[in-house]
Parts: sequence; C-alpha cells; structure tokens
Amino acid sequence: MPPPDNPIELQKRLDHATREKDNLRNIIEEIQDGFVEVDLEGNIVRFNKAFCDIIGYSHDEVKGLSYKEYLDEGTAANVFNIFYKIYHAEFPNKSFEYEIIRKDGTRRNVETSIALRKNAEEEPIGFSCIIRDVTLRRKIERELVRQRSRLEAIFRSVEDAIITVDTQRTVTEANDAAFRICSITQDKIMGRPFSDNLETCSQSCQDILDETITQKKHIRDHQIQCNHSNRPHQRVSLSCSPLEGESGAFLGAVLVIRDITRLADLERELKSRHTFHSIVGRSRKMQQIFRLIEDVSDFETTVLITGESGTGKELAARAVHYTGRRTFKPFVTVNCSALAESLLESELFGHVKGAFTGAVRDHVGRFQSADKGTILLDEIGDISANIQLKLLRVLQEKEFERVGDSKPISVDVRVIASTNRDLKERVQAGAFREDLYYRLKVVEVLIPP
Repeated sequence: MPPPDNPIELQKRLDHATREKDNLRNIIEEIQDGFVEVDLEGNIVRFNKAFCDIIGYSHDEVKGLSYKEYLDEGTAANVFNIFYKIYHAEFPNKSFEYEIIRKDGTRRNVETSIALRKNAEEEPIGFSCIIRDVTLRRKIERELVRQRSRLEAIFRSVEDAIITVDTQRTVTEANDAAFRICSITQDKIMGRPFSDNLETCSQSCQDILDETITQKKHIRDHQIQCNHSNRPHQRVSLSCSPLEGESGAFLGAVLVIRDITRLADLERELKSRHTFHSIVGRSRKMQQIFRLIEDVSDFETTVLITGESGTGKELAARAVHYTGRRTFKPFVTVNCSALAESLLESELFGHVKGAFTGAVRDHVGRFQSADKGTILLDEIGDISANIQLKLLRVLQEKEFERVGDSKPISVDVRVIASTNRDLKERVQAGAFREDLYYRLKVVEVLIPP
C-alpha cells in the first residue's frame, strides 16, 4: 500500500471527496423540501433553491440572512428556544411548525425538523433544517374542519334520527334526534354495539340493520310500532342504506328513523283503506280488522284467527307477520288438518334418523325452521290430544323434542293459529284442551264471512 503522503493517492482521495460533495449538493438541490444550514448565531450559511422559493428571497439575498428576518418577533423567540434546547440536549427536534413571513409580506405555514451540526472534532458549529411548506395542507385541513362543522350542524338539526354503524354493528355516529326518538343518551350509544340500546323497545331496528349489512341492500320506509316503554304507541318509518367509502369499500350502514305517530293516526282517521297486505275490504268491520292487525303485529303474543273457510285467514296471518318486527325472518305455514297425527308430529317438531320406519335421515321440523320468525298453525282445531299437549309445552317453555330424541331444542317463534271451527264449543265437548285454547287466544282476529 502506498504511503499516506503519496501525491497520487492524496489526489485520488481529493477527487473522491469532491465527487461526494457534488453528489450531496445535487441531492440537496433536487429535494422538494427546503434545506438550510445556519451557524450558531442563526445566520444562513448553506441552502437550496426550494428554501429560496419558500421564503420568497433570491439566491443572493438569502446568503448571510438571519432566520429572524423572515419571522415575527414571537415566532423568532420560539425558534431560538428550540435551537437552545437542541444545542444543550444534542437531540433533533422533528416537525416543529410555525409561520414565516415571505419577502412580499405574505405568510406561509412551514413544518421544520432541526438537528445540531458538528465539525470533525465533534464541536457544535450550527444547525441543519429541513423545511416543508404545509400552507396548502393546513388550508385544506381548515376547510375540512369547516365542512365537518357545517355537516354536523345539519346532522344535529335534522328531525329524523340518524345512526351510523360499522360492519360489526358498533355505533359510530348518532344525532340529537336519535336520543329524542329512541330515549337513549349519547354516552350509552356511541362506540357500543347497536343492540345494547334496544332493551326497552321491540328491537325491530336491529332486523332492518342486519338485513342491510348482510345483504348490502337498501330498505326504504319500512313502518313499525316501537312498543317503547316510554312511548308505547310510537310508530316510526325506517330507512337503511349501506355505507361506503370513497373507494367503494363497505363501511357499515346508516339507519334513518322518522317518527310518524301523528301521521299514522291522522291517516287512520281520515282515510279508510280498501286493501291491506293483499286483503280487500272497505267495510267498517274490515277497517277495524286492519287496525287490529297493525296493533298486534309488534306484540310478541299468540294470535288466533277465526272465520269461515275462504275468508282469508292465512292472508291475515301473513299481514300480522309482515307488518311486525319479524318481517325479515321466516314465515312458515303448517296445514294441521292435512296430515295424520304421526306425520304431523314429525312435520312440526322433526325427527332423528331411525325414530320410526322410513326415518332414514334426520329431519328438521317446521318449528325449528321458523326460529326467529313466525309459524302459522292452520286448522288448529283438528289436531289430536297428543299434539295439543306438545304444542302447549312449546308455548309455555319455548322448547320441544324431536321424535326419537330426548334432547330439548329451544326456539324463538311467534305462533299464529287459525281455524274455521268454534274452539270454545270443542273445549266444552272435551275435544280441545282449555289451557291450550286460552294460550292461543291471547288476541283473536275474527274474519267476517
């Protein structure tokens, strides 16, 4: 290896250092952010073109310029304090934001990172600064804040309740009307599962929300009765839509709840309906039945629908289901008079493989299929005493056993029964259980001939 003082070797090292210096200068000039170095007095000793553009001074004017020249007095004092702390702590300061005054008097917001400069002997000689013009960013942020303030003002002033949830059904936004209509306070709804806020009502909103989130579908003007403990007669119109981001990503859903109690009452008084869920009738008796169906639709009670054959008892049962909170859940019909006792028991409650001859596989019964929904027991007056006893247990315990199985199955099913027979007479004749009769006849809807 040549000795260190070899002229050729020294020249090579000098050339390499020169190239490194030129490369560094080129890099500094190419970066979009301003670069500036100051001495310990705060006078500029090195800078790039981007820095000149930011403060609005020419290249020649920047040389030797003090940082105090483009700052107001208060800002200059703050910057001096930052320099002072960095000098003593020898630790860089990142993203210090302040306002500069350009040569033409205009002001710009800048974000600066400052580090201590040292010489070869590790002695402090000044500071290096990377300066980014964030004026446009701050302007956009302020505009976004103003926009959000306007939207929040509109959001708060709307009379309809507006509630947004994410894909996990957690509430992300709710306006003042939501608290007024649903009687819930902000600290109980924000950031919590939507279902936690439905303890005092029919929970029909939950089904609407689930349908929108799982199917990503729009639901418009679905009317329900809240059965709220504070407003038992409150009727609302629900609309729910998927909530999407700018890129089309699915974010959750927005639920709009409109109180239409007064409107519904006025409609009842001023307008008689000739059709209601496919039931046709303009007589006073049919108008009373329409109102009765609406009244019982959201109450979780059994309903007995009576009337002659062909009067539309199944239509009335469907109207009870589809105007209630279970509208998006199953509606299952069983014709009790069309099946023998053994087959009816299997059809209602299901059976396990091998329970009887021909039972080659497990079978799910109608009650299990109707879970969370409604089951219509058509022609209930024709069932046997054994089936009556099993039905009574389902109504009392909300559970049953499949044929050939001893394991109970719990279900949440609303029961509607219909018949063209006089069940009271059958009770007196001993053909129908009195306790089952009164379990079924919590509410009776009598369809006229």
